[in-house]
Amino acid sequence: MIRCFCLSAVLALLGALGCVDHNPTGTTLYVYDGASQSVQIWADVNKVYTATGGTAAAPDRTITSTLLTGVKLAWGGLAVDTNSERIYLVSESGTIYVITKANTQNGAISLNTDIYTLSLGVNNSDRFANGAFGQAALDQSANTLYVMETSLDGSNTRVWTIPGISSLANQAQVPVAQTFNVSGDTWGSGLAAAQGGAGVIGLFGAGNQVYDPSSNTYSGARMWLGRGGAFPTPISGFVQNSVIIGKGSIAGFSSAAPLTYGSLAFDSQRNALYAFGQGSPQVVVFNMSQFTIGGNNFNQTPVRSLADTSLTSLRVLSHPVNGDWLLGANGSAPNSTDTGAGTSSLLIWNAPSGGGAATSVTLPALEIRGMAIGGTN
Repeated sequence: MIRCFCLSAVLALLGALGCVDHNPTGTTLYVYDGASQSVQIWADVNKVYTATGGTAAAPDRTITSTLLTGVKLAWGGLAVDTNSERIYLVSESGTIYVITKANTQNGAISLNTDIYTLSLGVNNSDRFANGAFGQAALDQSANTLYVMETSLDGSNTRVWTIPGISSLANQAQVPVAQTFNVSGDTWGSGLAAAQGGAGVIGLFGAGNQVYDPSSNTYSGARMWLGRGGAFPTPISGFVQNSVIIGKGSIAGFSSAAPLTYGSLAFDSQRNALYAFGQGSPQVVVFNMSQFTIGGNNFNQTPVRSLADTSLTSLRVLSHPVNGDWLLGANGSAPNSTDTGAGTSSLLIWNAPSGGGAATSVTLPALEIRGMAIGGTN
């Protein structure tokens, strides 16, 4: 596995709050339905958000393929690249399904110019035994996809990095050398990417103790900011910065039991990170600049939260590269043999930069496991 020295990122908060989508043409909603193994697409997320009676109309487009038969999508394993008009679907077993022409594709597809596969690892031995792939995060301006992988007992976890993702040919294999982690970390669950190579953030439910420059000790769940295809490497537990850990963080971070699942989403326009952990009635928000504070300041308090008692079954989050929307999907808790099941309820925050509760909308999709907003309509 790859290890690297800490590289700090200095990212300033863009604090403008508002209720208007900054990119109104990028409002296409993509949802993977685990029941039908299809991608369902609505041209305007705002119409889904305001659906009469809280039930969305039928999707404007549906993409199906025999290649997707039996595919169990990783939680948060759907990403859309509006630059190359590709949909990336990451299965729990480590296959990436790439759908081209995302803005126009409709109906059954089979040609490898329309859908093709990539493999994380050359063979099964390159993947964790009794493990599952999880949330994917796309830096579309750098054309790089990141994918979390964790064993079901949480003991092994790492991130795969796939640079030049849109240029990889059908059936290309991503070598296991393109993985990175922090030695000793466990329960990898959430993943988010800033744009332009500015960094990738990983949420881990437990791990070795971390020491700051003042020799203060931190334990429990943590979020790392990595750059250049690596997280910081603590030297004998010591780390300079690029970590958020401590009692001031999201619910569950400081508990004795590990945080066994959670999710991250990143707002590139405001350099804001949305995070949640299992059973928490809130989504909390951090400024990216909080990762670069050294000294004894690893214990960072969220700058704000989206509190909502209906969030206790939340499993995954998604935020578009452009626009002021936040998506969430509920699901059952994982166990030692399964990652849990999704539901048909989509949570939508309109202008989450200004706070507020989510609106729950029922979709024709029967099991939502991944969703994204993008496209050019």
